[in-house]
Amino acid sequence: MARIKISHRLEYGIYRLFETSLRLLSVRSTVTLGEFLGKIAFHVLPKYRRIVSRNLRFAFGEVKSADELEDLTREVFRRNGANLLSSIRLPFLSDAELRKHVTFENTALLDQLHGLGKGILTVIPHMGNWELLAQAFPLLKPEAKGGAFYRKLNNVLMDRLIEKRRARRGIHLFAKHASTHKLSSFLRENGGLGILGDQRVPSRGDAVVFFGRPTTFSPLPALLAKRTGAALIGMHCRSSGPDHWTITFTEITEVTSQACATNLERAWRSSPADVFWFQDRWRLTGEKPLLFLEKMDPAAPVTKPLRVASTIPLTLPEKLARVELVALDPAHPISKTLDQLDASARYPADLYFCDEKNAPALREAAGRRPVLTAPPTPARPTPQDS
Repeated sequence: MARIKISHRLEYGIYRLFETSLRLLSVRSTVTLGEFLGKIAFHVLPKYRRIVSRNLRFAFGEVKSADELEDLTREVFRRNGANLLSSIRLPFLSDAELRKHVTFENTALLDQLHGLGKGILTVIPHMGNWELLAQAFPLLKPEAKGGAFYRKLNNVLMDRLIEKRRARRGIHLFAKHASTHKLSSFLRENGGLGILGDQRVPSRGDAVVFFGRPTTFSPLPALLAKRTGAALIGMHCRSSGPDHWTITFTEITEVTSQACATNLERAWRSSPADVFWFQDRWRLTGEKPLLFLEKMDPAAPVTKPLRVASTIPLTLPEKLARVELVALDPAHPISKTLDQLDASARYPADLYFCDEKNAPALREAAGRRPVLTAPPTPARPTPQDS
């Protein structure tokens, strides 16, 4: 049994006090307060401002100017503040009250696929009002089995609270690392299972193209769909009024991770300000961060190759990763060199390579971006590179 720490009790108490206070406000007033707090967060959280800005450059750097990206970054903070606070407020509404704040699009798809009796696997992004996304299936199909695949919270008391509230709505929760047999059985019983599809996964994930960039995607949705015959669909939420949201269902016609990623990209593009860009989605990790490139389909439509900055020449497939030679001047601060490098193109650098001598200083300046001293594992050449 997980141990309950004093910090858990303190966090839990503060959260319950905060959500109880929000019950005194209307949903619209909660949204207004969230927008205000989001504006403040933009100014006082530079770390997350940098992450959001970096992600937006990766996604829209080729179509939006620097000023437009700055405005969108501000709007992301404002909109996510509103979505976060309203997600805390909405669980205290009845089903009838909830329906006043949401419009569903393309529910005929849900009716059709549920009628097949093979289960529905829904790929969901961190986007819009998360509470409404969690309640969508129970609101539309109260007689059906609804479930969600999620990562347990570190705070035991908070985790129990979430489980209790989801169970009250008839939602079955499956913790991360739960047996895939349990997930498969649930789907075969015509259950509707939601899986978050926009979380960063390590190199062992499936290689896909997302916003034109090589990255990895969780293999779980496609794996479960193939194993059970369940239908794959996308579901996303966007703001459509001061205290109103629209949830849209979209069909994923191919049972592949790339099809799931493409569906997710369309959802994000439909309302970028509603997306939770605070996760460093494209950050490369691990000792061999480019190893996943070996799994890329040679015909993959990569339009934004990874940027690899190196102090010596490297050989990588140009379609997937472009190497830019960088000179490190001991008389010039490395941090400024990296800033200039990032500003020299529409997209920031993904990875740095240098000799052992310069590695400590470069790692300190690079922050969370990986720095290698051994040449990255080259991906197999594509037909264009051979």
